[in-house]
Amino acid sequence: MLTLALGVNRELHLRAVADALVPATLWSQDALTAFERTVKEYRDAVFVKDPAALDRAFREGRRVLTYLRAEAAIPGLGEGRTAEAKQAAAAVEQFLTDAETDYRVAARSGNLSGSKPPQTMTEITTRTQLLRSQLQRLKQGVSSELQQQLGTLETGAAGLHRLGLLTFAATLGFAALLVNLTIRRSITGRLLASQAALARERDLLGTLIDAIPDYIFLKDRAGRYLRVNRAQSLLMRISNPQEAVQRTAADFFDPAVAQRSQQEEREIICSGEPLVGRIERLPVTGVPLTTWVTTTKVPVKDDRGRVQGIVGVSRDISDWKEATDALQKSEETSRLLFAAIPHAVWVYDAETLEFLEVNETAIRLYGYSAAEFRQMVITDVHPAEDAGCLREAHAFLDLAQPPGGAWRHRTKDGRILDVEVSGHVFEFKGRKAILAVVQDITERKRLQVELHQAQRLEAVGQLASGIAHEINTPIQYVGDNLRFLQDSFQCLQAFSGNLERLLLACGPEETALLSRGVRQSMEDADLEFVNLEVPKAIAQSLDGVERVATIVRAMKEFAHPGQKQKVAADINQALANALIVARNEFKYVAEVETDFGELSPVVCDIAEMNQVFLNLLINAAHAIGEVMQKTSQRGKITIRTRQVNDRAEISISDTGCGIPAQIQSKVFDPFFTTKPVGRGTGQGLAIARSIIVEKHGGSLTFEANGTQGTTFIVSVPLEAVPACDAAG
Repeated sequence: MLTLALGVNRELHLRAVADALVPATLWSQDALTAFERTVKEYRDAVFVKDPAALDRAFREGRRVLTYLRAEAAIPGLGEGRTAEAKQAAAAVEQFLTDAETDYRVAARSGNLSGSKPPQTMTEITTRTQLLRSQLQRLKQGVSSELQQQLGTLETGAAGLHRLGLLTFAATLGFAALLVNLTIRRSITGRLLASQAALARERDLLGTLIDAIPDYIFLKDRAGRYLRVNRAQSLLMRISNPQEAVQRTAADFFDPAVAQRSQQEEREIICSGEPLVGRIERLPVTGVPLTTWVTTTKVPVKDDRGRVQGIVGVSRDISDWKEATDALQKSEETSRLLFAAIPHAVWVYDAETLEFLEVNETAIRLYGYSAAEFRQMVITDVHPAEDAGCLREAHAFLDLAQPPGGAWRHRTKDGRILDVEVSGHVFEFKGRKAILAVVQDITERKRLQVELHQAQRLEAVGQLASGIAHEINTPIQYVGDNLRFLQDSFQCLQAFSGNLERLLLACGPEETALLSRGVRQSMEDADLEFVNLEVPKAIAQSLDGVERVATIVRAMKEFAHPGQKQKVAADINQALANALIVARNEFKYVAEVETDFGELSPVVCDIAEMNQVFLNLLINAAHAIGEVMQKTSQRGKITIRTRQVNDRAEISISDTGCGIPAQIQSKVFDPFFTTKPVGRGTGQGLAIARSIIVEKHGGSLTFEANGTQGTTFIVSVPLEAVPACDAAG
C-alpha cells in the first residue's frame, strides 16, 4: 500500500508539474520567437525601406506581450517564475513604445546608412540584445526546471520500483494469493488507468498536431525524423507519418534542398540559436511554384543545455506573399506614374506642412534634391510675404472642397514662379496629407499680359477712325481760325502802313484830309469785324486745342500698359477717359448720362479696369445701334458709381436689344459672340470677367430686361485682398 500511495503522489506531482511548467515553456518559446520576428521587421523597415514592416513589427510585439502575460497568469507556476515573466513583459512593453517612435523616425529620415548610426538607434540595439538575453534566460529557466522536475520524478519512480520489489519479495512467501489479488485490484488497476490517461493525452496531442495545417517535424542531432505531422507527411508524399521515422530529408526532397536543410540544421546545433521566419518557395515536386512558406527551426536542448534535436514549423503564406507582391507591384507602378507626371507633384503633411514625397519634375524645376525637400516645409517654397496666408488657409482646411489656387513659388536659386496648384486631401502612411499638382504658368501669365496689352491696343486701333474724326473736327476749325487770323493780321498791317504814311505826310493844314484817310483805311481793313471776330477765333482755337489734348491724354492713359503692382486709382476719372476714347462709337446712337458718386481710391490695376470699361461701353453702343437700325431713335447709356461699404460699385446700363434668355448662361464664355464676323471676337466679356473676378476679387454680373436693355454691374473691393487657397 505504501508503494501505491507513493506512486499516486508521484503521479499527482507529475500532473501538477505538467500543468504549470509545460505551458510556461511553450509560452516562453513563443514569446522569444515573436520577439525575433519583431526585431527583424523593425530592421526591414529601415534597411529594406519596407514601410509595412513597421505595422507588422507592432503586431508581433503585441504577441510577445500576450505570450508573456499568459505565462505569468499560469496557476502554480511559482512566485519567482511569475515575477520574472511579469518583469519581462514590462520591459518588452517599454521597449516597444520607444522602438515604435525611434524606428519610424529612422525609417522616414533614412540616415542609418551612414558610418555612424544615431545615438538613439545605438541604445535601441543595446536594449534589443538585453531583452533577447532576458527572454532566453526566462525560456531556459522554465525548460531547465521542467527537466529537473522530470528527472526527480524519474529517480523517485526508480526508487519506488525497487521498494516495491523488496516488499513483494518479503511478503511473497506469506500471502502470495493476497498480494496477487491486491495487485490485480489496486496497483494494476491504477497503473493501467494512469497509462491509459497518458495514452489518451499522447493521442490527443498527436491528433492536435496532425490537425494543424502547418508543416511540423521533429529531428534528432543526426537529422533523422522522429515525428512528422499529417501536413508534413503529405508534403513528403507519404501516406503514413510513421514512414518518415529514422529517415532523412534526402529520402524525400531534391538533393540541393536536402543539403541546404542539413547545413542549416548543423548551424543551429552548433550555435544553439533558432532560425526564425525564413521565407522561401517550396521547391517540391507536385507542389505549385506559387506555394510560399515561412520556416522556423528551434533547437531542443537537455537539462545541461546540449542540443538533442530540432523542431521545425513551416506555414503556408502564399496568400500573404501574393498580396505583398501585388502591393509592391502597385507601389512600383504608382511610383513610376508619380515620377513620370510632367508637372511638379508633391505630398506633404497637412498638419506639420513637412514634405513627404516629391517627383523628379519638382526636383528639376525647383532645384532642391529629394533629401533637401524632405527636410523642408511647404512654406519654404513660398515668398515670405505669402507664408502667413498659406498657414491661415491650412488652419481652416475644408476636406469637402479640394484645395488649390494661384500662388507664387520661389526656387532654390531665388527665381519666382507663377503657379496654379490643385490639391487632394487623403490618408498617407497613417497621417492626413495633401497631394498637390503644381503647374508652372509663368510663361503663360507673361503671354496673357502681352495679350491683354495687345487687345487694348487692338481696341484703340479699332477706335482709331472715330478718334481721328474726333480730333479732325477741332483741328479743322482751329485751321480755319488761324487762316482768318492770318488774313486779318495782313489787313491790320496794311492799315498800320497807311496810317504811318499819312502821319508823316500830314501837316497842321491837312488835318481834315488825314481824318478822311484814316477812316477810309479803317473801312478798307474792316477793323470793326476784326475786333469782333478775332477774340472768338482765338477762344474757339484754344477750345479746339484743349479738346485735342483731352483726347490725346485719354488715349495715353487708356493705352498705357500700367504697373505690375496694384495702386490706388480714381475709378470716376477712368470712366471719363473711357467715354472720351469710345465717344465716336456711341455719339451717333446714344446719349450718355453719368452719375458719379463719391468714391474712395480703389487699389487696382487701372489699365486692366480701363479695358473692362471700354468693352462694356462698346457693347452697350453696339446693342443700342441694333435697335436704332429698326426704330431710328437714339438710345441712352447711363453710368453710375457708388461706394457700398468697402466696395466700389459701377453700373453701365443701356437701352439696347438686351440679352435673350437662351444665351444668358454663355455670355462670359470665351469666343462666344452674337456679333457678325469681323466685328466681335467673343473675348471682351470673358476677359472682363477674368480681370474683375480672378485678378481683383470682385464680381461682374448683369441684369437683363428682355428686349429693354441690359445693366452690367461691376463690384470691386477698395483694398486689394489676395485669395488664400490651401495646397500651395
